[in-house]
This record gives sequence, C-alpha cells and structure tokens, in this order.
Amino acid sequence: MNAAPTTRPVGTPAPGTSLGIVALICAFLIAPVGLILGLVSRSESKRAGAAPTTLAKLAIILSSAFTGLAIIGTVAVIVFVSVIAGSTVSSADKATRCTTLTGYLSTLDSFAATSGSSYDEDSTRTVEEIGNSVMADPPTSQMKSTAEYLSSSAANLIANDGEFYLPDDPTGGAASLLATNIRDYCAAE
Repeated sequence: MNAAPTTRPVGTPAPGTSLGIVALICAFLIAPVGLILGLVSRSESKRAGAAPTTLAKLAIILSSAFTGLAIIGTVAVIVFVSVIAGSTVSSADKATRCTTLTGYLSTLDSFAATSGSSYDEDSTRTVEEIGNSVMADPPTSQMKSTAEYLSSSAANLIANDGEFYLPDDPTGGAASLLATNIRDYCAAE
C-alpha cells in the first residue's frame, strides 16, 4: 500500500523553501556556501517527503557554475602571473646578462670581418663556444635561433677536415647577426 502524501497546513512553506532562498542569495555572493545550503535545502525537502524546491535546484546549479568559473579564473590568473613573472627580466639581471654578452662582441666582430677569407680553427672554436653559451640562456628567441645557427655553422666549418676557407660559408654572417642581436638587446630599455 502506498503511504499517504504528507499534508501541511495551508500557508506554510514547503520544507526547505526558506533555506532555498538563502542558498540562492548565497549562490551570487559566496558560491560554495550557496552550493552547500542548496544541497541541505534539497535534502530537507526530500526528508519531509516533498519534492525539492525549484529554489534549491536553482541555487545548486548556479553555485556549481560560479564555483567552477571561480576555480578556472583563479588557475588562469596564476598561470598568467607566472608566465609574466617568468618572462620579465629585472634591470639588474639584464645588466649582468649584457655585461657577459657584450664581452663577446669583439670576438664576433673580428670573426665576421674575416668572412670569406681563411678562418683559423681556434677562433672558429671560440665562436662556436659563444654560440653555445648564448643558446644556454638566450635573452630572446631571435638571439637563440641566431646562436644555434652560428654554433652549427662553426661546428660544420671545424668538421670540414681542416678546410677553413669556404667563400660562401655562413659562419661570418651568423657571427655578425648575433653581434647585432646583442647590441639591439642591450641597447633596448
């Protein structure tokens, strides 16, 4: 036999209605609290044998959505701040980096000046080491790609069985370009 539906006096709100209203208000102010109160309101309604109120359902849906958006927003802000903090270099760090980089300029310039003529193995190895050093901690992506190109060109030149004269060899041009990249980087504020 089915149990008789629970009756309540006329004019009394359905169980969980008051808590559903509070949950709905909290959904907009403090979403996690609105979610908890909405769940409690729904539970009260079910315990009393009544259908959960629309207010409780709405509070649960909105609170869940707002809480999810808050979590996604927090994660996005954390990622954004860490990316910005990681990509900015303090002026003291930049000054130190520029001191190191400008120390390479005379070697790069003199190597570039001999482009198209005979390179000696020692200066070619030095230029390769400069390229590797800049690649290890490049201040810009352009400088990294230029340093990679310089390093590989110098390595190819060294691997060419002691033949250090190649009229169309790109190593001198790469050395000149890296020197320009360093000057531009260190001159920029």
